[in-house]
Amino acid sequence: MMTLALILLTPGTPAEIVARIENLYRGRTAHAIARMEIQTEAWHRTLKLEMWSRGRDTARIVILAPPKERGVTTLQLGDVIWNYIPRLRRRIKITEGMLAESWMGSHFTYDDMVKETRIESLYVFRILERRGDTLVLAGLPREDAPVVWGKIVYTLLESSLVPLRVDYYDEEGDLARVMTFSDVRKVKDRRIPFRLRLRPADRDEYTEVVYEKLELDVPIPSRMFSPQALGD
Repeated sequence: MMTLALILLTPGTPAEIVARIENLYRGRTAHAIARMEIQTEAWHRTLKLEMWSRGRDTARIVILAPPKERGVTTLQLGDVIWNYIPRLRRRIKITEGMLAESWMGSHFTYDDMVKETRIESLYVFRILERRGDTLVLAGLPREDAPVVWGKIVYTLLESSLVPLRVDYYDEEGDLARVMTFSDVRKVKDRRIPFRLRLRPADRDEYTEVVYEKLELDVPIPSRMFSPQALGD
């Protein structure tokens, strides 16, 4: 499946627009049910997820199915991220160096799933192109910023700020992966794509997330985000 002031802000600058996109699936709180389909060259599997978030710094993702992974939980509390593995009955702390690793064998990283990195503050964004209602923004890393990508390019509809595509380039300038968005629906005051597909540029693979339910600004008990409640 990002600060409240940024969510409520009417974006104008390229950085504000990117912040809005990065925060699109989060409100003051958010609750969602989604299906994640992972297709690699060797295998295919589907996960069912339940997700909760509060603002930008707190999130919980629980795998509901298949039975083998049921109960596996990722919990974000500020800069601290935990994984809970039910069959081991243990919590594993995700270090900063692990944020770029695959989440549950998908093409999404831990950072993608919890949005720990503030992309809008680590990159300098500018308008690259306007084509009718389509706006293209390009971001390059700030000097000494601890980032994975050498460039990020966002393509969106300027009138609604609905994202269409995000291209991620490596440090050599080669296209590394592409995220596309579709099936746009209205949730409260936002237009949100309910289908996201992430594919590596060098392989015929993908991971697709399809939201079955998405609620914003709903009551969520604080205990949902307690490390002591992992496994509940």
